[in-house]
Amino acid sequence: MTPNSKPSTIGSLALGARLTLGTIWGLTLVIAGALLLTPDALPGIGASLERITIPAALWSIASGEFVFLIIVADRIFPEVPARLRVGIETFLGGASVIMLVTVVLTFLIQP
Repeated sequence: MTPNSKPSTIGSLALGARLTLGTIWGLTLVIAGALLLTPDALPGIGASLERITIPAALWSIASGEFVFLIIVADRIFPEVPARLRVGIETFLGGASVIMLVTVVLTFLIQP
């Protein structure tokens, strides 16, 4: 794109849709994780599933932040230094994967 050209309407709409959907997706994951951390979030849940609520909540929160960073923040703030961006995304992506593995292992390994 040249300095004097304007972005296309379709491109602007696509970017707006991507930012909106990315924000909603990330926010939904973070809210779901926060709700799992509240006491009595799931009344009537069995003892076997009660053990996975905290790892599942942390997985959901880390995943929501990761999704938001990848889809929204990278588009809004492209001038962020690559080392900082990659470091934060690696940390949150790694935390998400570790918590997902923790959820699965906690579910599979019965006490």
